[in-house]
Amino acid sequence: MIGEFSNVQIQGMSSAVPEYLEKNTNFVSVLGPRRTKKQIHLTGVSKRHISGSQQRVSDLCYAAALPLMEKLGWKSDEIKVLIYITQGPNYKLPSTAFFLQYRLGLPKDCVCFDINLGCSSFNVGVHVVSALLQSCDISDKALLLIGDTASKVLSPESPMTEEAIANRMIFGAAGAAIALEKVEKASLKFMTRSDGNGFEAIIQHFGKGTTMDGTAVFQFAINDVSDDVNVFKDHFGLNEKDIDYYVFHQKLILDNIAATCEFPDGKELRSLDEYGNTSGTSVPLTVCANRDKFMDMERVKLFLCGFGVGLSWGTIFAEIPT
Repeated sequence: MIGEFSNVQIQGMSSAVPEYLEKNTNFVSVLGPRRTKKQIHLTGVSKRHISGSQQRVSDLCYAAALPLMEKLGWKSDEIKVLIYITQGPNYKLPSTAFFLQYRLGLPKDCVCFDINLGCSSFNVGVHVVSALLQSCDISDKALLLIGDTASKVLSPESPMTEEAIANRMIFGAAGAAIALEKVEKASLKFMTRSDGNGFEAIIQHFGKGTTMDGTAVFQFAINDVSDDVNVFKDHFGLNEKDIDYYVFHQKLILDNIAATCEFPDGKELRSLDEYGNTSGTSVPLTVCANRDKFMDMERVKLFLCGFGVGLSWGTIFAEIPT
């Protein structure tokens, strides 16, 4: 699905990470110096922010939403849509969105629900929220909250196998809030894709850990995702002068996508070194982590792309006030 929403604008983003910082060099005693160094080089992840044992994804999203609402001067009763996307909800039911509605003090006149999705959460979430805003009045507002806590502080009895540690060294925890508003003459371009043939490529069965077919995911990214980057740009007639920065998901795959699509040097924003793979939060977190690069601009034009579990992928192109 590819198209454009009129009268919708992203007004701001905010992100939150846990205070606890875990360095990947901590695991030299398990993996050895050579393997540790190689993994850090390949993944681009040297450290990550890790959740406390009692810290939930919703806590991080709440921490991101409050300052964003305050900065924008938004009142809680103006928010008509609250969508929460995570793979780690607080409860089996109800949707954690209702808990966040309560905690943020949002009105009863507000659509709330959860979506279970991973690395493409940002683009799918913006698509869904924008569609819902089409039925709202001008100046009505929406919050998209995204988060995952793939890694938590290890307990003394946690298994320290090489495989478990190597997997842990990739993932961090983060929450993000994206503010969208129905604004006259604004526009937002989107593409959303899904391929259920790859549902087993990244999968977690009940009571078991997550498994990933790395080769399948890599091929998917450098083929399907790369191809659709060019499809998207051609569809909307976007040239390099129209794009200030690209924000993509993951280093190793991004390096190949950037080479395939011939992105100019210096136009890719990254945050993996400090935060690791934070699932669907990676796109807004990367924007926030690199804000100093464009805060002297009145508006920044961002090409934002997430891809992963599902398999699912997509793009949002938006001009955002800084």
